[in-house]
Amino acid sequence: MKCIKCGAYVYQSDKFCRSCGTELTNDDCQYGDNIPNSKYDSSSCHEQQYNYSYEYSNKTTPTYNMNATHEDQYNYNTNYSYDTSKYDYDYKPNDSGEDKYIKEFIGPNYNSIKNMKFSLPALIFGPMYLIYRKIWGFALLTIIIEIAAVFLLNSDLSQTVSLIINIYLGFKFQSIYMKQVEDKVEQIKQQGLDKSTTELLEVCKKKGGTTMKGVVAAIFVSIVLYIALIIYLIGSGGFNLEEDLETVDLNNQLQTHGQVDKLYYTLPNGYTRDYSTDSANIYTYYQNNINCSVKIETRYAYGTNSDSSTYLKNINYPSTGVYSIQKNNYEWLYSHFQKTNFTEAVYVRKHNDKLYIVTMHDPNNYYCSIHYDEILNSLTFSRL
Repeated sequence: MKCIKCGAYVYQSDKFCRSCGTELTNDDCQYGDNIPNSKYDSSSCHEQQYNYSYEYSNKTTPTYNMNATHEDQYNYNTNYSYDTSKYDYDYKPNDSGEDKYIKEFIGPNYNSIKNMKFSLPALIFGPMYLIYRKIWGFALLTIIIEIAAVFLLNSDLSQTVSLIINIYLGFKFQSIYMKQVEDKVEQIKQQGLDKSTTELLEVCKKKGGTTMKGVVAAIFVSIVLYIALIIYLIGSGGFNLEEDLETVDLNNQLQTHGQVDKLYYTLPNGYTRDYSTDSANIYTYYQNNINCSVKIETRYAYGTNSDSSTYLKNINYPSTGVYSIQKNNYEWLYSHFQKTNFTEAVYVRKHNDKLYIVTMHDPNNYYCSIHYDEILNSLTFSRL
């Protein structure tokens, strides 16, 4: 559009010419004096815009729409006019279609997210990254699963669940996020049928993007949920911290003595012997939802199990490595092994011509670890 006085190009929404200051009115068709005679004798600005485009284009059949929007007129001009450089309009043809709304919704990282195969932030931060990207529903679901795993499973399994969730999010984040963006954009468009393109883009920008406030709120909610679950378990009798601590303290005072060959040891009160032979004893403890198990055995050192280090290395499970520890002036080698659903700690010492082996189930359990430390500190050998 041109100023009717100086011929400078102006926006239709301008009230004054930016070049000469002439007041512009909505009733004037401001194309200057160079507008050819109208094919349609009408004072409509839309029609004169159409005629101008039609006369100077390679289009052969008029398809004028009297109800055309400004965006439609712009598209018509840029598609069919020989000289498109004269038109200046906010809407860019390269951002046509659905992509312009999705791009505005996602923000500056549109291209990287659209083309990504794996999301490292989703792998590292898990549900918190979903919240950062405003994927509320899926983030809440994963947080609930992780909290439930902490209370229903042992520490190793709950950590495994959390790792599996994060790996899944790393691979599936792009498809999950883009699906939500498409749904949200479609919802915005359906709710904004009376809005212009510019207004819709503004809504997409506001509804999309990222949020740090959401992450802070999610951390706060997670803490509240943890506290609520603990209160619930205490109230239902499933978890009694005071009683459990009293039980541990009592067990540290009352002890049971045991022996396998030349190895002597003591166990806290409450352990029962489930299995016994001349060369092995298995003890278990189960009270107040605490389940601990210890196996103490001996075998002759020969062949592939000729010493402590070789014995540990021959255990066919992932381990943390072989370490050394002193108990009552005796050196023991030990390692932690990750089995299918639990962890075991294995302590081995070669004494004379035999290996003495102490195997402890779930050594990472807080209550069991108290018992196991006392058993290890009691290990001693007969000097006869």
